[in-house]
Amino acid sequence: ERPSDTFPLSQLQAAALLPQLETLDHWNARRRQGARWFTDQLSKLSTSKSANTAFFLPRFVNADTSAALYKFAFFARSSDQRDQVLARVRPLGIPCGHGFPCFARRASQSGSGANSFPHALAAAEKTIVLDHRALIADLSLRQEIFDQIVADV
Repeated sequence: ERPSDTFPLSQLQAAALLPQLETLDHWNARRRQGARWFTDQLSKLSTSKSANTAFFLPRFVNADTSAALYKFAFFARSSDQRDQVLARVRPLGIPCGHGFPCFARRASQSGSGANSFPHALAAAEKTIVLDHRALIADLSLRQEIFDQIVADV
């Protein structure tokens, strides 16, 4: 299941989370490291001798050492491939999901109805989103996730 809802914290929740700010830099660095690892592994598929462009990756700026990544998104070749990847990764206990179709449909400024954004919708239909738990996973679990992502490539 893909986590998607966000709500403001209560005062009690904020008080309980405040001490955890001391470890925030550590976890942000670990998520950046995991994102780089997935980017590197998936990039190898597109640069191998086979002319396979199995997945299309976001540009990860290596110089950005302050990024606070929470999710890792990339594109499959098709919505069918995306659905197959999700079906293989979910049993590993890592929340993952599809793209953001709501970005492709926005109400018009005039209030006369919804606008259509076909390119955004096509991108959303191919997007795979891994939860931050994939990014902070140990190397063996990351490798298992990667193996399931590329099982049909």
